[in-house]
Amino acid sequence: MRTRWLLLVMLAAGCAADAPATEDPAEDGGVGDAAQVMPDAGVRDAGAPVGDFAGWWLVDQPTHALYEATLYPFGADGVIADPLMLDKGSFGADFVTGVVARGGTACRFGAAWSAPEATLLVIDGVCDDGVDRPIALRFPEAPGPVADVWDVAVEAVGGEAGWAHAGPDWRFLRCGSLGACVEAPPLAQRLEVELLSATFAFCRCHHGFGPGLDGDLRLRVRNTSEAPAAVGDWLLELRGADGAPILVASDTPHRPRLDPPAAWDGVVAPGATLDLRIAVYHDGDESLLRPGRYTGTFALRASGAWHAVEIGAVEVGLVDE
Repeated sequence: MRTRWLLLVMLAAGCAADAPATEDPAEDGGVGDAAQVMPDAGVRDAGAPVGDFAGWWLVDQPTHALYEATLYPFGADGVIADPLMLDKGSFGADFVTGVVARGGTACRFGAAWSAPEATLLVIDGVCDDGVDRPIALRFPEAPGPVADVWDVAVEAVGGEAGWAHAGPDWRFLRCGSLGACVEAPPLAQRLEVELLSATFAFCRCHHGFGPGLDGDLRLRVRNTSEAPAAVGDWLLELRGADGAPILVASDTPHRPRLDPPAAWDGVVAPGATLDLRIAVYHDGDESLLRPGRYTGTFALRASGAWHAVEIGAVEVGLVDE
């Protein structure tokens, strides 16, 4: 199974959560089946003033004992890239924190945003009753480049009042970068991660699956704590001179492995240092193929904590096979 291109949203598909759609999502934080976001469902108005909300936003539930957090990249063009779930607590794999509800209907953040006022953020809502609605969120003040906002109110959904965040109290953290977001409390670092090398190449055939991105990452990890660290998911962001960033998330076949290859249970023992290797396979379309110079950020998850390292300038070429 290959890692799918996470831009736009890439996929703005709604997924089913743990709670049945007939239950009130505001009671347990779940969402039901969501409809597909249509390409023309954007809420932006070209004639309206635009507030400053572009950038990385971490929407978390810090007062909940199990803790949940979702990372949302808000593009300057009004597009929201596919959300990245950093921690899902006790909820299912498709749970996200950007959900509002009223009665038995829930709407999750969709694929587009606008800001008609400096303190008003409007997001396309993908709702589980098949009727998409804009979600209007009121901030207490205009957010700065880095912001920590607790009291974001749901002003209206589809022009109607009475909606609220579905789940424990939420917080909006504007982090400034992917690395800053994944290292935001309580996602503090517990493992030392060193990037030894990173190579990438675009490919038109991509092993029979169409255009894609291949990559090879080599890491050295050190566990300086007194507890074992289980290494698992990873995130990758590549930033070029043109176009939206390329976002890649791990799937099960492409978890880290030892370098050189050997049997490994995915755990870094206390005091141990291991060299790891990660193969990147990322499918897309022709718009993905943008050869050139890129920088990036890589984040590795170990025992619930995320660890980010920066990728210096690397040339990404185009190969035919």
